[in-house]
Amino acid sequence: MKNIFLISLLLMCLAGKSQTGVVRLEFEAAINSDIYDLIPLGDQGFLVFFETRDAAGENSKNWFFTFYNPSFTEVWKANIPVVANASYQDFIRKDSLLYLFFINTDKVKPGTDNFQLLTLDLANGLSYEIKGNLPAESTFIKFCIAGTRIFLGLNLKNEQAAIYFIDLKSGPINEFRITYPDQNFIEDIIYDPFHGQVVSTVSNYISRKQNKMYLLVLSVDAGFIYDMEISAVITGKYLNTARIYAADSAHQLLLGTYGSIASKMPSVNEYFGIESTGVFATRISEKKQEFMNYYNFMEFHNLRAGVSARDFYRLQKKKERESPEYSMNYELLTHDPEWHDSALVMMLEAFYPEFRTVSDISYDYWGRPVTHTYTVFEGYRFFNSILTAFNFDGKPVWDNSLEVNVAPTNRLDKKTAYFFDGEPAILFYNDGSKISYRICMENAELEPFTKLDLETSEFGDKITAVGQNRLIHWYDYYFLAYGYHTIRNNLLTEKNERTVFYINKISLE
Repeated sequence: MKNIFLISLLLMCLAGKSQTGVVRLEFEAAINSDIYDLIPLGDQGFLVFFETRDAAGENSKNWFFTFYNPSFTEVWKANIPVVANASYQDFIRKDSLLYLFFINTDKVKPGTDNFQLLTLDLANGLSYEIKGNLPAESTFIKFCIAGTRIFLGLNLKNEQAAIYFIDLKSGPINEFRITYPDQNFIEDIIYDPFHGQVVSTVSNYISRKQNKMYLLVLSVDAGFIYDMEISAVITGKYLNTARIYAADSAHQLLLGTYGSIASKMPSVNEYFGIESTGVFATRISEKKQEFMNYYNFMEFHNLRAGVSARDFYRLQKKKERESPEYSMNYELLTHDPEWHDSALVMMLEAFYPEFRTVSDISYDYWGRPVTHTYTVFEGYRFFNSILTAFNFDGKPVWDNSLEVNVAPTNRLDKKTAYFFDGEPAILFYNDGSKISYRICMENAELEPFTKLDLETSEFGDKITAVGQNRLIHWYDYYFLAYGYHTIRNNLLTEKNERTVFYINKISLE
């Protein structure tokens, strides 16, 4: 470990930004790999882990875990067996217990374990595991935990979906298969602590065309309690996504996105997703919707990125389409909502698939050149991040946004995040060489779009390539920037180029 620089962002101070010294870790890596995972653990520190090549029994591989304290000092490290060919999906932290979920979503032999819930007791340095078998060729959506039970949502092959209930003590797996006609996809799943129930939103398609959105409520032992259609109320509006927030013992709030045209279910070979016209908010009480409010992106106050000639051309073309509603029509990655300062806040990341044109030349029978032109998928280009807030009555309170410019990626995962320092909000992301951010308070901009260099470990270092990169809130006013760098340093006589997985400590003061 080498202590080097500390990047300091000065909140609500327009001058005097300085870099005063720092903490950074580097691990050997490859630029196109994504083998390392990092979990922030508040003021306890953070966990770094990766899959090794070492077998651990007949159907397991060793994963190497290292726990660091807030000073970036190693506390402990260990090899822990995980079921073979499983990928890390997500974590939940409850006090000193850390739950990590792994699953192999490929085909496996009947009766072979393909998932593992790993529990780390950080206070006592112990680990526990639950293994089992879930349907192969599935897509992990989300998991949640209540007491000694885990609730897991999977989208299955053949466009079906199911929720699984696992007892951490006794181990049996109960399945609730979602059986609405034709195709079904889980949008969200939460545990409602006020009612002791599992709540999910499900998108239903009929003959691969958008049909309905359902709210499905189950007991903690996989029993059906009730379901209801989330009504769009207004003809010509279609619900694309819905995120659930358990507000209190009487209400559940739903935030999501909607479109003005019924979409067709994207095929596996298609890179274009479902386009959304804006955001909706609804409130559920006693199995009924109390209202349904819509907020078109054209009504947003601070939609800074994406309003380009391309967008206006698309708006003009909408006159020829079946819907009269004008909008930017974004493809969106939706974050989970959270309650802040009497409003329900949700972040949306806008992206589009990017292609490049490739031409090559062949020759016909007579030797004449023939040019062939085709397009190649480059990845998903993220270009805007929107933070919006609704009050308890589902009315829009404020919105703000952050322009995004990162290299195209084949993975649709979160690139941006936000942090509230009291009332002001900081929207930020890490592109691998710079940290970009904007500070706002509701609709007002307190500090404009700003970029700061992300420092490396040696004098003379120059970043020549970047991979996947993130910036996340850690604890108090500390953040972790991490990802992949290829670095060249011509001042070094040996090993003047290195590729690393890095972790930088960022302080917000």
